[in-house]
Amino acid sequence: MERILSVSNKPQSWFKGDQHITDEAGKELYAASWRHGFPTAIWTLRRDGKEVATLRRKALAPLRTCNVTMGSHEFVLRNVLSLSRRTVVEGGPFDTAVLSGDLIGLNFRLVLRDQLLAEAESKLLSMCDRYAVRLLSSEPEAELLTALMMMNLMVEKYEEA
Repeated sequence: MERILSVSNKPQSWFKGDQHITDEAGKELYAASWRHGFPTAIWTLRRDGKEVATLRRKALAPLRTCNVTMGSHEFVLRNVLSLSRRTVVEGGPFDTAVLSGDLIGLNFRLVLRDQLLAEAESKLLSMCDRYAVRLLSSEPEAELLTALMMMNLMVEKYEEA
């Protein structure tokens, strides 16, 4: 069953410290917030008020690398050197998942073990980064992985600005 999720990165929301992922009816599914940490900030992804994952960027890594804790699982999100944005998952339950984008970063695909889980599209001219994400799998784990990867993408875009 295909579902549409909405992820937006409004400039003023970074000052409040939270981001939201909503369904097609506008109902919040996930909320992401950050807190100060040393040497880098810690991002927390919550569903229904409960923490489902934390993400922390590794300082001094040659390519952007984040450590993720999700329940009892720990794994790494690592950017790969390429012409387009590409993030791979190393370890954990989502090992080998890849979020890959086009050359200008408007369209993304999330693939896990040769199965397309989600596609994301953005508009070129917009006041904020906003993605419409087509979730192509009905598995709860696919939704969670999609939310995590989109949160990571928004954090990465914020860090670049």
